[in-house]
Amino acid sequence: MAQNPPAKLKTAFKLSKSYSPIYTGGKVAATPDGNWLFTTLNEEIIITDVQTGRQLQRLHPDPSPVTHLAVSSNYLVVASRSLTIRIYSLSGWIVTPDEEPETLQPGVTIPRAHEAPISVLAIDPTQSIFASGSADGILKVWDCSKGHTTHVLKGHSSVLSALAFEVSDKRKPRLISADDEGKIRTWDLKDRKCLFISQGHVSSVRALSTLSLAESPSLQAIIRSVAPETASRSVKTLLLSAGRDRVVNLWDSDQGNLLKTIPVFESVEAASLVLLEQSPTKHAKGKRKASDDQQLGFVTAGDKGMARLWNLTESSSIASSAVPTRLEGHELTDAIYLEQAQLILTVRVDTVLTFLSVPELKEARHIVGFNDEVVDALLLDSETDAQPSHLVISTNSDSIRLYDLARFDVKLLTGHTDVVLCLSRKGCQLIASGSKDKTARIWVHDGTGFRCRGICEGHLESVGAIALSQKGDFLCTASQDRTMKIWDLSALAQAGTDTPSLRSLITTKIHDKDINALDVAPNDRMIISGSQDKTAKLWSVQYSQGSAGASASFQLLAVFKGHKRGVWSVRFSPVDPCVATSSGDRTVKLWSLSDFACIKTFEGHTNSVLRVDFITRGMQLISSASDGLVKVWNVRDEECVATLDHHEDKIWALTSSGDGSTIASGAADSSIAIWQDITAQVELEKVEKLEQTILKNQDLENFIAFKDYKNAISLALTMDQPRRLYNLFTTVANDRESFDAISDGSLGPVGTGSITGSGAVDQVIASLDREAVMKLLDYVKDWNTTARTSEIAQVILYAILKHHSAQSLTRPAAILEFDDDKPRAKSNQFAEILSALISYTERHLVRVNKALVQESFILDYLLAQMDMDMLPEDELASEPAVKLTNGHA
Repeated sequence: MAQNPPAKLKTAFKLSKSYSPIYTGGKVAATPDGNWLFTTLNEEIIITDVQTGRQLQRLHPDPSPVTHLAVSSNYLVVASRSLTIRIYSLSGWIVTPDEEPETLQPGVTIPRAHEAPISVLAIDPTQSIFASGSADGILKVWDCSKGHTTHVLKGHSSVLSALAFEVSDKRKPRLISADDEGKIRTWDLKDRKCLFISQGHVSSVRALSTLSLAESPSLQAIIRSVAPETASRSVKTLLLSAGRDRVVNLWDSDQGNLLKTIPVFESVEAASLVLLEQSPTKHAKGKRKASDDQQLGFVTAGDKGMARLWNLTESSSIASSAVPTRLEGHELTDAIYLEQAQLILTVRVDTVLTFLSVPELKEARHIVGFNDEVVDALLLDSETDAQPSHLVISTNSDSIRLYDLARFDVKLLTGHTDVVLCLSRKGCQLIASGSKDKTARIWVHDGTGFRCRGICEGHLESVGAIALSQKGDFLCTASQDRTMKIWDLSALAQAGTDTPSLRSLITTKIHDKDINALDVAPNDRMIISGSQDKTAKLWSVQYSQGSAGASASFQLLAVFKGHKRGVWSVRFSPVDPCVATSSGDRTVKLWSLSDFACIKTFEGHTNSVLRVDFITRGMQLISSASDGLVKVWNVRDEECVATLDHHEDKIWALTSSGDGSTIASGAADSSIAIWQDITAQVELEKVEKLEQTILKNQDLENFIAFKDYKNAISLALTMDQPRRLYNLFTTVANDRESFDAISDGSLGPVGTGSITGSGAVDQVIASLDREAVMKLLDYVKDWNTTARTSEIAQVILYAILKHHSAQSLTRPAAILEFDDDKPRAKSNQFAEILSALISYTERHLVRVNKALVQESFILDYLLAQMDMDMLPEDELASEPAVKLTNGHA
């Protein structure tokens, strides 16, 4: 039998993918083809590629929050709370898969475009003008390319709530506006006047939509059937209005006449006219063209939390999106009809964006704008690939979110009626979830997706911890009621497509405070629980399946005491007889299952350790904490070998793939990080770097031996080896005819002799580019700090200053970073280097001057003594003693 290869310790991880918030509320827009999504994130605008999930751009148009935006194929118009409007051109913006797109800059900025907050924007179909409306009822029309005002229209007396352009007659363009009082005004932009006021709503009008009918006899027939009074005339343009008064009105846009009122029985936030046809034809540019088999409908979205498609002829709903499990947080705030893509983009209050196909209104894609706090996560391994394929997370939401790691897509598993708190899995086919709704649910993959196939009801409080057995025979749940239940899962095999209530086999109170974590041993014979009572408890469990049905029992084996705060997470080792626990006391502890003693303590986090897990066949641990860090530990030596930093808040969720090569973390800041093991790559790079270093060292030795100073100096600078370079300069200086010339001032001008001791070295220094000179000056700065090496430093400094002008050294340049591993890598600008050189050079000058003065005193003393020795003995006896003062007689 083939043995598995020995597992290698993992010491390096890189961030391979991350999911961060892209939408926290406000206006959402998309290009007509549905490829780019524009969302507001406070004062930012995030542009996202819908297909790949790649963030193309983060725009910061204004320090104040964005109040509205409008998008066409050529323009992006943004309005901010500061009353500023910015126009971005999208026509020349090129996006390629492999390169970062250039930063979008506003082509036109209109400061203080209105005197009140801007509430609505709309771009006309010709993309030549756009309109803006404010809270004071003022309506303005602007030129898209130049940004100047073309119209100022006054007449509304309340906040403008909707805009629409009508261009069936290009010679007489019209603008339709609506306000919170329910009034709809139609403006003739050519004559700059209000043509008529339509009053058919008793509440705020939230949506306006127009459709030209002139080219379609079939649509004219539909309108005649809907409004028989139009039989004697044709309706050129149909206008739809919808509002919070729960009705949709159809108007003859040319005359302002109300054709029909359709009750929709919900407060409508968005609505749009939709062409329905079995065999649509298209223009070359992708615009839909009227055909004989077209049908006319409209889509609505509102407080019922679902989009509905209505047949205009029968005034009835013919399709709807999925019905939410509860209304709170699921209300729709917008629905955008993307005509070219034949999709409807809906926006929910809980920031879930959904693309629906037309006309079926089937969910084509979900995008989550803001996950809120990520409280638990699971990685599901692919059946065909070594890499995980999906990530399951629970957030402050009643739906479980299933991320496809290969595509920017999220599936929502709905069924719970309150926040999902915990998750567990068995392989990639079975998921269990626990919720604040006091229930646990079992989700089974049926080949197309996960479906709820079992409900566990019986706890009196929130289910905060859950664990599936390794064989999938039973489920353990723990609740705030401080009890643990074991559930029989054998009914899942006979459930089919039903969702039966599963049977609880046993219920026991196991802790005195809230239970935070559960885990089942690899052999399904033990369970460990962790609680806020600062203890973890080990239980033996007996599960059996007999003719009378399944039965279970468990017994307390040990209580692990040692943590000073509540225990947040527990985990069995997949190989060794030990368990790991993490606590609010900032430690992870490893406990033996043979004598139940604490055998290791891992310290390093600066805040509560919220999750712990084993990887690398039990030889390593991963942990996450409230300090926003993920740490990787070697179990044998208790060493932290890697710290992963991406999150800004506490990390509640931490999970790994089956082989431990992928780690996923989720935090309270709504961010999700996917980490990939790159240990083998890093080790290979180290080996290659070592090989290159050995080869370069040999080349350097050869260059020095052959006195090829040009290549030797260049290579030493490239390798960042100041010691080798210093030795080279010292060797060159020692070869001078008189080394004393370095300090006696006899070097002479540059043209008359060598400065460094070798003309070749002088030429190399003179030919260095600015980056190399700055690097060499940085070395000189370090050499100049000690008296022993200062002489060589002064020689090289003298050579640099003689061969390079002050202008070339002081010109502005980016900060040079030589080597991230060296202390000097942070700041090497010329001004800072020069400051250090001056201070130490002055110190050396004082030292040299002091030494010279002392030497001169000795010389005076010796001369005086020589004079005395030359006197005759009789004169020497009668001569008074010479007293030296400061070396002078």
